[in-house]
Amino acid sequence: LRPNDERRFKVFQDIRALLSDDLSLPIYSDEIARKLGLSVRTMHDVVRRYRGMSLHRYLRLRRLWLVRRRLLAGADSVKAVALAYGFWHLSDFSRSYRDQFGETPSQTLDRGRGRARCAGGRHLDRCRRHSRRAVDHAHRSRRDGALQRHRG
Repeated sequence: LRPNDERRFKVFQDIRALLSDDLSLPIYSDEIARKLGLSVRTMHDVVRRYRGMSLHRYLRLRRLWLVRRRLLAGADSVKAVALAYGFWHLSDFSRSYRDQFGETPSQTLDRGRGRARCAGGRHLDRCRRHSRRAVDHAHRSRRDGALQRHRG
């Protein structure tokens, strides 16, 4: 790595660390830039270079993955987790989640609750069946989406 590349990668790591702290409240580009002592443009360029997407998209995906992790752990409710991670418009959240993961947040929560029961040794067959069904559904959704884009 050249010195400039090392510096950019360090900037990316700093951005990632900051975004790992607390994503439950809305965070804005200028606020992140101020905390890190960077320009917003530099920050956007670095994220685009290392993740191939805008800073806004990267932040949204990080939050979606954190929600998914909580749902798979068997959270209390989809709404509570979505709100805890700053998704205030639940229909937009649900659509984004489904587009990203190929299943609804409720389906993920159901699987998470099923997995929790499996860890206790009960309903093991049900969990295996349900997981296989969810994977098959996600695969079909991606395939169908690709076919629609191809035909489009």
